[in-house]
Amino acid sequence: MEPRAALADRRFIGTAVLGNFVLLPLMLWAGLPLLPDDPALQLGSLLAVVAIVFQSLIELQGMVIFLWWIPNRLFPASLLDDNSIFN
Repeated sequence: MEPRAALADRRFIGTAVLGNFVLLPLMLWAGLPLLPDDPALQLGSLLAVVAIVFQSLIELQGMVIFLWWIPNRLFPASLLDDNSIFN
């Protein structure tokens, strides 16, 4: 598994963004008429999707920060430049 390569892959990032920030909200919007007319239930459903979208955004930011910061602190550059398990 190579997370840095996955983050550099535009197709992977595009699919993640499309699924989390476009398709999921559209599916909820399309499914709102199927819910009962209770405003509290509809508002709760909308807030749940907003929470999922923001959680995905925060997790993606955390992964980028982790992959940028942690390997540079844990492994010396000489290990990363040689033929190691990370190459």
